[in-house]
Amino acid sequence: MGLNIVLGFTGGLSFEQAAYFGLGGYGAGMTLKYLARTWIASVRMCLLIGCDPFLHVRRALSTSASGPKQTWAFALHMSASEPKRTSPPVSDRLSKLALSSTLTLERCVRRRDFIKVIVGSTVVWPLAAHAQKPAKTRLIGVLWPNPPSQFEPIRQGLKDLGYVEGKDIRFEFRWAEGALDKLPEMAVDLARIPVDLIVTLSPLATVAAQRATQTIPIVFVAMGDPVASGVVASLARPGANLTGTTRMIVEMSAKHVEMLKEIYPALSNLAVLWNPNNSSHLPALRAADASARVLSLQVLPLEVRTVADLDNAFSTMLQRRVDGLLFIADPIFFIQLKRMADFVTTNRLPAITNFVEFPKLGGLVGYAPSLPEEYRHAANHIDKILKGANPADLPVEQPTKFQLMINLKTAKLLGLSVPPTLLTRADEVIE
Repeated sequence: MGLNIVLGFTGGLSFEQAAYFGLGGYGAGMTLKYLARTWIASVRMCLLIGCDPFLHVRRALSTSASGPKQTWAFALHMSASEPKRTSPPVSDRLSKLALSSTLTLERCVRRRDFIKVIVGSTVVWPLAAHAQKPAKTRLIGVLWPNPPSQFEPIRQGLKDLGYVEGKDIRFEFRWAEGALDKLPEMAVDLARIPVDLIVTLSPLATVAAQRATQTIPIVFVAMGDPVASGVVASLARPGANLTGTTRMIVEMSAKHVEMLKEIYPALSNLAVLWNPNNSSHLPALRAADASARVLSLQVLPLEVRTVADLDNAFSTMLQRRVDGLLFIADPIFFIQLKRMADFVTTNRLPAITNFVEFPKLGGLVGYAPSLPEEYRHAANHIDKILKGANPADLPVEQPTKFQLMINLKTAKLLGLSVPPTLLTRADEVIE
């Protein structure tokens, strides 16, 4: 019913004709309010397809012999007192109305099609093309000296933050396992691509990235001492294009000496393996030496710049009859961790380090900041930088959670009794 009114009305019929044509047998029960709503809908439809919505009103007012009042009365069938008007048979009127509606509507449709072509070409197509434009995928360079498996927690951390690999982010990996001397070349390669951000592990990789670019943001992970290494101005305000997480290696080295002495009270001659190429190691070595002097221990520092230096360091320890070992965290030692554990187990040497994996391989103690927490902090930094944050304004995250791992089986083989206070603090005890 409503559709008939709209078709008749927008086809150029007078309003009373459209009403008569559309209402038919419903006229007696139709209210003025409902008809007004239908008329408003008709005007909207007419404007939408380009017809003149008031053409029928002008025609009705100009041709009606009885004036506007009689015209509206006829359309609504509401006044019984109106004078009768002779009309053609209903069938003839309906045929003429239908033909008029068809012809006029056809003209409106042709006009509407023309408008659609013009408007669609100038407005709809650019909007559709803009809506289909894909978001930029950010490219993250990874400069990593450790085995690839060590990067997985960061990848998972970004996934937990909502990033979809291949859609939101992609990784450009540069693995330097067993080829640490290639790190500077790899860093230059990443900067040349260029990537949107570089993630590094270890001072060696971080310094290499810092020298390769002063503009690409760099997020370092588990940096021993970023201030002493010269990569940041301070932990609170890093400055430049770097930020990340620190392992507090200076404080940890001093704590390692104290902890090993607590487990092995007879300790007197301590060997410390360190890498002069690692910018965090010299201040860590000084802290370990200072802690040893307080405990009346002799320290034997042994340099390990490459994997090839390990054999000479092992021989020197045996010759000097050291009775304890501390090796400061470095990619060389982590990559050779199984070899380090085999050496101390074979030679019954109490040893401690910054790697909690060490006791699982047969070493005595591993004590370090929580790596999962550091990776989570690093992922948060990456997220903030990709969203527009300046790395210079993001404080370097310091560890708040630490992990203690003790191999009780190894302690018994060495004839050591681990103090109950340490056992209760341990996150895991291997028996």
